[in-house]
Amino acid sequence: MDLGRLGILSDGLGSLSDADAATVAVELEESGWNTVWLPPSRGRSIHTNAIRFLARTRRLKVAVGAYSNGTDIPSGRGALTDAYNHRLLVHLNVERDRSVHDLAVALDTLDRGPRPVAQDRRLLTGSGLTVMRLAQERALGIRPEIITPAGIAAMRSYLGDLPLIACVIPVVPFTNADTARRVARHFLTSSLARPECALTLRQVGYTDADFHFGGSDRLLNEVVAWGGAGSITERIEQFVESGADHIVLHHLPCGASRYDGWRVLADVAG
Repeated sequence: MDLGRLGILSDGLGSLSDADAATVAVELEESGWNTVWLPPSRGRSIHTNAIRFLARTRRLKVAVGAYSNGTDIPSGRGALTDAYNHRLLVHLNVERDRSVHDLAVALDTLDRGPRPVAQDRRLLTGSGLTVMRLAQERALGIRPEIITPAGIAAMRSYLGDLPLIACVIPVVPFTNADTARRVARHFLTSSLARPECALTLRQVGYTDADFHFGGSDRLLNEVVAWGGAGSITERIEQFVESGADHIVLHHLPCGASRYDGWRVLADVAG
């Protein structure tokens, strides 16, 4: 599946009503977004979550999230793929305080289901060696979060030309550095406490001092894209040049744009 160059992840997308989701899906497609990324949802099955963005569009890809210990992944998945010309894929996520080894169990479930999810229709969220090995053997690719261009380069060196790397970049569309870093730190604090995340960053030269209080300025400048459309585009290029195949722009909730990040970043998509 060709995900295109850019995808959008925004907290506001998950809270839309069914009617609003259908309208926004058309807007996303017309604005130039290639793929919309939906986080795992406790309130909706992946079928319900995806259909809201697929039914009214023709080209937009939908990457719908599921937790690695979820039980709703196989149900309805094959029918959705058949109906929407393979515009749907599943990205598996490990819940906090659970092991990345849950991913292998989830992949077994996908393989054994009544309508198995094909290997080229699934991605694994993470950045450690276990996740990379599973992605090489059993998925279309890997979806690293909280990673630097140097980290992407190291990942690409390990993986070779395949599998696909869909890199998530947190985005704060504020030009004031202090404001942007405050928003970024609020988001990063919990992620930097995760051992896998810290290990990946240590491998490219960061230390414990960089992880305190939501991250050092040095770390934030590498992990987060902030500023206007030009600055954000430059950051995208750095990750692409380092080996990323697809960029997921994760608009961080902030100010008046808390719930419509896809509109704020439309200039980047276009």
